[in-house]
Amino acid sequence: MAGFDPYSTLGVGKEATPDEVKKAYRNLARKYHPDHNPNDNSAEEKFKEVKKAYDILSDPGKRQQYDSFGFTGDEQPGAGGFNGFGDGGYGFNFGDIFETMFGDGFGRSSSQTRSRQGADVSVNISLTFEEAIFGAEKEVAARVMATCEECQGTGAKNGTERRQCSQCQGSGRIQTVQNTILGRIVQPRVCPKCNGTGTEILQSCANCRGQGRVEANTRKKINIPPGVDTGTRLRVSGAGHAGSNGAPPGDLYIHIAVGKHEYFERKGQHIHLKVPIGLAQAAMGVELDIPTIDGTKRLQVPGGTESGTIFRFNGKGVPNLNRGGRGDQIITVEIEVPKRLTPEQKDALRKYAKASGETVENIDNSLAARLKRVFGGR
Repeated sequence: MAGFDPYSTLGVGKEATPDEVKKAYRNLARKYHPDHNPNDNSAEEKFKEVKKAYDILSDPGKRQQYDSFGFTGDEQPGAGGFNGFGDGGYGFNFGDIFETMFGDGFGRSSSQTRSRQGADVSVNISLTFEEAIFGAEKEVAARVMATCEECQGTGAKNGTERRQCSQCQGSGRIQTVQNTILGRIVQPRVCPKCNGTGTEILQSCANCRGQGRVEANTRKKINIPPGVDTGTRLRVSGAGHAGSNGAPPGDLYIHIAVGKHEYFERKGQHIHLKVPIGLAQAAMGVELDIPTIDGTKRLQVPGGTESGTIFRFNGKGVPNLNRGGRGDQIITVEIEVPKRLTPEQKDALRKYAKASGETVENIDNSLAARLKRVFGGR
């Protein structure tokens, strides 16, 4: 790799801090890691370059040597040498680095067989207003990679065995060595023949073609707990994609969307309801049967109630998800003013206005006169 530049490989400047170098490395390593790009040789080569660049720039001594002397050389087989960037002199371990940086998903175990936990699966489901409040049992469909029943996930045809990989000798990794003016650089990478498992399949399973997993449609009955809302995410452990080489499966995540109700409006754990009443009911008081999610409940509206007055039914709201108690139902009274009146209604209102000392005829002139009195006749 003549002309190799670790700074441009990681996309950082020569003044980059160690944290900036590490951040750039993590982003690129995730992008090009062989586990995320199976059978993609170009991504694997790019991953090697990214790792090599990080080896140089993350070590103060190596970085200083590169800044002082530059870096040239061609890849050749061999062992790590003096002042190199491989096992010789620095104790570099491919798996340890990734377990430290990214966790078990990228790490390599000391055993010969590499296993990887299955990926998670996400599905969306819709619930009615009532289902979200009271809970429900739903059947959820998902398409996952399931363990092949023919070979029980081994990838090998029934009656046949796997053997140690002839290329990596069962380690799951191979090393390439690059000679430079600073020494030899050892680059470990996943064995392309066994894909890191350390074993070869003599005869592949016809059902899964040696992959150990097959696509399958699954249906599961899920208990939706009371109190979920739009945006709630539920996890079903072990219901995701099957893992490889005996690793555990991923999880199933259920994303909830709740429909609207014709009358009720949910705000957090409270249920809101607007109740219209007439002028006479507001003035004289009235008893109303108010609908709740548990049935009707009697509400006493006292005389003289104004529009916008709020009443509350304690404990008639939404159950608190995963903990006790419920919210409240909040009732807002709105006084309806009739837009059309019959002659009888108009006559009754005139009599009411007269008894109250109000003037209903020429209301604009009356209002103007009042305003003149308030503002001193201006």
